[in-house]
Amino acid sequence: MLTKILLTLLVIAGAWGVLRARARSRPPLYKPVAPPPPPPLEMKRGASGMRITAIALLVFMLAGVGWLLYDYWFDARRIVEVQVINSNTGSVTSYDARKGDVDMSNGAFNTLSGRRVVLAAVERMELSEK
Repeated sequence: MLTKILLTLLVIAGAWGVLRARARSRPPLYKPVAPPPPPPLEMKRGASGMRITAIALLVFMLAGVGWLLYDYWFDARRIVEVQVINSNTGSVTSYDARKGDVDMSNGAFNTLSGRRVVLAAVERMELSEK
């Protein structure tokens, strides 16, 4: 096992040495070139237009994200009527809750009065706007 590792390291070192020797013997592939002169003033004016467009686009996107966050928060604060229906007896119990406090996947919600209601396996929940 040790010989395999040493042989692999020897092959890597040999390949590295060969590549270094070839790189020393070759002339450079390119000549250094002087940097281009700075653009005239007319071209710089166009860059400020791009900057204004980029800033306007950024402001527009941030305003859109802000609106979506506000809309999500406002929708979660709406008061809805939650009707809990027992499938066995057919009895209906109504509660008032905020839409954001209703967890449909777990069958639980918090009422406006502060009670936590968890549905049984035989109950179902219906939401309606108030």
